[in-house]
Amino acid sequence: MKNIPLFIIIILVYSCSSNSSDKKSFFLTSDLPVGEYVKESGKKLINQLYGFINIIADSTLIDDTVIIAVHGYESQGYEWISSLNNLAEEYSNTYFYRYDWNICPDILGQNLADSLVTLIKDKSPFNKIIIFSHS
Repeated sequence: MKNIPLFIIIILVYSCSSNSSDKKSFFLTSDLPVGEYVKESGKKLINQLYGFINIIADSTLIDDTVIIAVHGYESQGYEWISSLNNLAEEYSNTYFYRYDWNICPDILGQNLADSLVTLIKDKSPFNKIIIFSHS
């Protein structure tokens, strides 16, 4: 170990830990471009940890409504990028709910309900929750 230069150790530590730093609880809309980059943006989104991922725009108009998008079976994420970006431009509390589609739907429903209770406690006050999903 004495003969290994310090910068090589730092590079090894950084490369081993970079996967966990790719996991976020939020994205700026600028992090999720559409057009030719939409599939790459989808990969970023769908590879996050399970739970809520906040989508944040530079400026929003409505902050008393919570928007929650729930993906479907085998989603690749890109199907949601344009809609999430547009919603985040209007609503400051826009979320994508990431889950494991290999789990029993009853358990998934309970996990979503439990996560919603926590989100509601953290985000109050608001007037409305809108949940939409696919498949």
